[in-house]
Amino acid sequence: MNDERNIDEAFLNEMMKRGEKAWKDVPDVNAWVEELRNGTLDTSDKPTPITDALMPDQGHKRTMYEHIQVMEAHARQLKCELADMTKDRDEWKANHDNQVSINRTLRDRPDLGERAKLVDALIQQRDEANIKRDEIFQALNKERQWMHEKMEAIRETMKTLNQLTK
Repeated sequence: MNDERNIDEAFLNEMMKRGEKAWKDVPDVNAWVEELRNGTLDTSDKPTPITDALMPDQGHKRTMYEHIQVMEAHARQLKCELADMTKDRDEWKANHDNQVSINRTLRDRPDLGERAKLVDALIQQRDEANIKRDEIFQALNKERQWMHEKMEAIRETMKTLNQLTK
């Protein structure tokens, strides 16, 4: 099989320099890759390009399993944030759609704008009447309580009189 490829020598040299720089502190790259494949990545302070790139400045080296756990936690957090943002967006859109619908209806039926003002005034009058009604009921309840207390006093007086006249 004859496979001829165009290779950019400058790009290849640059990539080789980067690789050498990234792996310079790893004594045996092949052994490190084998440990990674078998899931027995060394957790010593020996620097590795993957652990340093994924979690720099953490104070200790992490295993790939720890990196995966951290990434999964970040993913869960991002999913929650996305759900919150989606909910907010949907609420905003529903409100916007409602306002657009109201505006369209008012444009089609200009008489509804005046009716809405009248309905608003009626609602305000109803609320004021309800407040007055509640005030009257409170006053009546106080009066009824006073009357009840007076009636009890009269009954006690009548009992006392009846006992004295026996």
